[in-house]
Amino acid sequence: MECYTEEKANKIKADYEKRLKEMNRDLQKLQAAQKEHARLLKNQSRYERELKKLQAEVAEMKKAKVALMKQMREEQQWRRLVATKRNREIAQLKKEQRRQEVRTQLLARALQRGQLWLGPVPLTRL
Repeated sequence: MECYTEEKANKIKADYEKRLKEMNRDLQKLQAAQKEHARLLKNQSRYERELKKLQAEVAEMKKAKVALMKQMREEQQWRRLVATKRNREIAQLKKEQRRQEVRTQLLARALQRGQLWLGPVPLTRL
């Protein structure tokens, strides 16, 4: 009977040792998984911070783009105003030049005819 109980005890001991080894392996796997989970959480946290930083940069770039577009529109409008003013001045100068040319031609004709007299040349003959 002693053999039987000793064999049974050895078998129980072997089963417990086997279960203990399995549980230790499972514990190591769980600890490794826990470490991996902690590493992933740390990475996720870092990625989230980086994402927020990049989103802030994008928002800042959008603000800069809006400001730049506004500045470009204002400069374009200013250039149009300057061009319009310059074109008016050019048209006025051309008009004055034509008037002077006509006056010069009238004076030249009058001089050729010998009709030059002192006083202003009437512009009604234009």
